[in-house]
Amino acid sequence: MAEQAVANLRHVSLSNTAIQVLYDNCLYLANKCDLQVFNYSGCIVVTLGYVLIPTESQFHPILSHSDIDYNWITDDELANIFPTAGSATAITNASHHLIASL
Repeated sequence: MAEQAVANLRHVSLSNTAIQVLYDNCLYLANKCDLQVFNYSGCIVVTLGYVLIPTESQFHPILSHSDIDYNWITDDELANIFPTAGSATAITNASHHLIASL
């Protein structure tokens, strides 16, 4: 299945379409005849893969290395994306608020 998934992704990537690949775990209750050594609890966990391919009206080509100009990036802009000392406090306060509002 993994080899088939890789082959499918290669096929989609040849179209030069900007795609989004998602992987997630799926848990389902197994029948007694489906129990296996590693799934002894009565549940089977499988990994599912999704590929989001946009419609033609929302198509965007994949960016190439020639589309990116690193000379436009300044040290000031890089400093804006790194967390500051106050970021941890802000995230903690936001988490406390979300938990308290449940």
